[in-house]
Amino acid sequence: MNKTSVTYGKIALLTAVVSLLCALTSCGKTGSKDDKDAYAKVGDEVLLREEIKTLIPEGTSQNDSIAIAEAFVKKWITNSLIYEEAKKELGENEEINDMVEEYRKALIIHKYEQNLLDKKFSTQPSEEEMQTFYENNQKLLTVSNPIVKGMSMKIPTSRKNIDAARKLMRNAKEGDEDEIDKWSLRNSSVFLYFGKEWTYLSDVARSIPILAGYNPSTILDKNKYLELRDDSFVYIVRISDYRLKGNTEPYEMAKPRIATLILNQRKKDFIKQLENDIYNEGVKNKKITIRK
Repeated sequence: MNKTSVTYGKIALLTAVVSLLCALTSCGKTGSKDDKDAYAKVGDEVLLREEIKTLIPEGTSQNDSIAIAEAFVKKWITNSLIYEEAKKELGENEEINDMVEEYRKALIIHKYEQNLLDKKFSTQPSEEEMQTFYENNQKLLTVSNPIVKGMSMKIPTSRKNIDAARKLMRNAKEGDEDEIDKWSLRNSSVFLYFGKEWTYLSDVARSIPILAGYNPSTILDKNKYLELRDDSFVYIVRISDYRLKGNTEPYEMAKPRIATLILNQRKKDFIKQLENDIYNEGVKNKKITIRK
């Protein structure tokens, strides 16, 4: 590999990086059009100063800025040198040229279609549409892991008022969570409320490790009130609602997925219709020639 094709050596590279940092931190040039010059060159490949500037996040320290710039410049030089060697070795390669052209076509088509989709599908499906989809496609909307609504309390076994905690949790009604939370704070306990939003049982188990050792279907099918104990704590869990793995996902939890599914189907249908329309238009305007 011809090292002289690099326009500067290691010392020059370090000097250039420091100069770049100076420019980025406003101790050199002030960002005029003159800054958009060649920062490095390998053969016919040119790296512009502006390309490197965009790599440095605002507020990055001096040392980190130097490291980022130096790493990028070195990688760019290495890739450019390898590219030069590859061109020499492969020369004009029709297979690569065809692949590049196919990729270019696909990229342009994708960009064109994406622009059309962004303009046409900028709004979410209506509530009525999502409700209808939910009712007609419940087999698609199943729970991947058990989810629950309810509350839990973690009480040190050393506390003498565990019976009071049991009474609070057994008799709790909607709206009592603030009172129970205050009681927990006064009594060195930890109270978790998940009664309004569906929560994965695995997330609840993070605060109740012993819960992970039980079969979810056994616990949830038979217990709305559950009490577990280890050497350090008593865990009281009150379940108000649940769904096991494979059950239909609750509508409020499924809504984001429903919206995505509806939009994706609309986009798919739109692209299919677009392709048919463009093809038919091409036939109509005699743009297509087929020689058999």
